[in-house]
Amino acid sequence: MQRIVFTFFLFCLASSFIIAADTRPNILFIFTDDHAYQAISAYGSNRNKTPNLDRLPAEGMRFTNCCVTNSICGPSRAVIQTGKYSHLNGFPTNNDKFDNTQQTVPKLLGRAGYQTAVVGKWHLECDVTGCDYSEVLIGQGPYYNPPMIRNCPMSLAFPVRPAKAGEGGSQIDKKPSMRPAGEIPDQTREDPRPEASLA
Repeated sequence: MQRIVFTFFLFCLASSFIIAADTRPNILFIFTDDHAYQAISAYGSNRNKTPNLDRLPAEGMRFTNCCVTNSICGPSRAVIQTGKYSHLNGFPTNNDKFDNTQQTVPKLLGRAGYQTAVVGKWHLECDVTGCDYSEVLIGQGPYYNPPMIRNCPMSLAFPVRPAKAGEGGSQIDKKPSMRPAGEIPDQTREDPRPEASLA
C-alpha cells in the first residue's frame, strides 16, 4: 500500500512539473531597427498598414511609454541583453566590443528551462552566448541578401588572415558556416529596386 501511495505521489509530482512547463508563457522579443513608433499601424501610423505586426500587440503586449538608456545601435542591444546602463555593461558606443561573459537575459532564460535564439542583427562585435540557436549578421550586415553566421563563433566564420603582398589590409576568409539568407528554400527574392539604388 505504501508503495502505491509513493508511486501515486511521484506521478502527481511529475505531472505538476509537466503542467507547470506547459503553462509558462512563450516569450518572443522582436527588436526592430531605425524606425519611429509611427511605422506600425498599431501605434497610430497614418502612413503604413501593418496588420500582421498589429496582431502581436493585440494578442500580447503593447508598449506605449518607453524610454531607451542608449539609442545607439549596438549599445542599445547591450543594454537590453544585460539590463545595465552602458557605462556599467562596458559598451557605450559602436566602437566598443561587448563583454559576452556578463549575465544576460538569454542566459537567465536558458537556466529557467527556455530554449533561446537570436536571429538577425547582433552588432555587439563578439560571439553570441546564452542562445541555443543563433543566425546573425556580420556587423551591421548589408541590407540585401546578407550572409549570416549560424551557430558559430564569429572568429571561425570570418578568421582574419594577414594580407598578401599587394592586397593591402587584412583579408577575411569565408567559411562553410556562412550562407546568404537567399539560400533558404522559398525565401529567395528578386530585388525590385533598380541597380543604381543599391549603391
